Amino acid sequence: MFYWTWHTDGNADFSPVINISQILKQDPSAATNLNDPAWGGVMNGGVFWWDEPLFGYYRTTDDWVLRKHAQMLADAGVDVVFFDCTNGSLTWKSSYTELLKVWEQARQDGVKTPQIAFILNFGPTTTSLAEITELYNDLYQLGLYKDLWFMWNGKPLIMAYPEMLIATSNTAGLKFTSDSSFVGVDASCPSWGNNIGNLTLKLYKWNTNYSTTVAGTPIADSTFVNFNDNARLRLNFTPQPAGQYYWELSNAVEVVGVWKWTNTKDPVTSYFNGTVVTDGNYDSKIYLTSGTVNNLTNGTSHTPVQILPGTNSTLVQNIKDFFTFRPGQPDYVDGPSRNDQWGWLEDYPQHGYGSKIGGGYEEATVGVSQNASGASGGHASAFNRPDSYGRSYTFANGQNTDTSAYLHGYNFQEQWSRAFQLDPDLVFVTGWNEWIAGRWSTSSWPNPYAPFSFVDEYNWEKSRDIEPVKSWGDNGDDYYLQLVSNVR
Repeated sequence: MFYWTWHTDGNADFSPVINISQILKQDPSAATNLNDPAWGGVMNGGVFWWDEPLFGYYRTTDDWVLRKHAQMLADAGVDVVFFDCTNGSLTWKSSYTELLKVWEQARQDGVKTPQIAFILNFGPTTTSLAEITELYNDLYQLGLYKDLWFMWNGKPLIMAYPEMLIATSNTAGLKFTSDSSFVGVDASCPSWGNNIGNLTLKLYKWNTNYSTTVAGTPIADSTFVNFNDNARLRLNFTPQPAGQYYWELSNAVEVVGVWKWTNTKDPVTSYFNGTVVTDGNYDSKIYLTSGTVNNLTNGTSHTPVQILPGTNSTLVQNIKDFFTFRPGQPDYVDGPSRNDQWGWLEDYPQHGYGSKIGGGYEEATVGVSQNASGASGGHASAFNRPDSYGRSYTFANGQNTDTSAYLHGYNFQEQWSRAFQLDPDLVFVTGWNEWIAGRWSTSSWPNPYAPFSFVDEYNWEKSRDIEPVKSWGDNGDDYYLQLVSNVR
């Protein structure tokens, strides 16, 4: 079961909640009005709920909700949940940590909770490298909650591309000149809202060029552990004379980085991974011996620059040896491009993934609906298109237009029928509790039917969650019961 742990941190802090289905019920014209006040002026992102879950607008750090999910998924016969980590380098650690604690207790109380696994980016990206390094260091290497790990071929399974495991590291630094003696420098650093993550700040005497400088011994260094979001990380040291210097941030842990002014023209030079940055400079101050604090950089607009965790060659090999890898195929139509791939969502008729010697498949997908359409060739597109493959659409009969058709799971059942034909070892169901989506411009997600696009979730018909829906009343658990029936 695809499971979303992202109802936490920044995704859970939006107020008031914007409920798409409520907006459309109260004012149907909002569906085609780009500037309707109901949308809150939010474009190219945001947190919009397609409707309210039965348990309310919860956080995935809420122990009661997590325990209830454990019981419901166990009762349905779900063997494993896959946590969605397909966006950047976010693992939603605050949520998965709490879930594992709650589910471990549930197991001790006799609840046969699902096992857990993670699905990373749909490609061999540096952000996936950051994610898997974090997960390995913070969870798997420590053996935490080992009884909950989902095993495949004798190892913990992770849906990720093994070829992204290349030894690498990120650094960000600033070359500057001090005209007088100084005793400290700092950098403004985000931890992306969760106050979790580490960075090491070092100061060097500048020596000829970047490579020679960082090859030398730092004047001072300090590691900041689980610093507050947007903290100024200050490095203090004995007084240093006027001259040219270089500070550098490195050894990132979790999702951390540094703020960069995008319009600064200060007499400094910023570096990223040893290369000069040409579109701004990092936010930094210098602390003079006299007690004066000066800005090394100034600006009026800034952007966060993520510093990805470093991964050395030994750690890379350890991670390669530790997991069973099953890279995720992102597309709904193309099918597997390599035999170790697994899918997560496809149009009917779905493919079998992981062909086995002697016949059969390791895995196939089943979806409640698909944010795709014939006009897009079945590939991912805006879900708020009227021709997208919603809950009432089947390839056998097209769109069912009955007003209550969204309750009957026609699309879901057609997908299950294909899974029964393929008879794989594992069926990947999308999904349990995604609930939210951003509003995007049609330049990024074309939509001839509206001046904006909701890609992953939209309304009662154009959504793909199984978790019960409050506004459906006695029918709120229809898809849960349909899941139970098909799993059996």
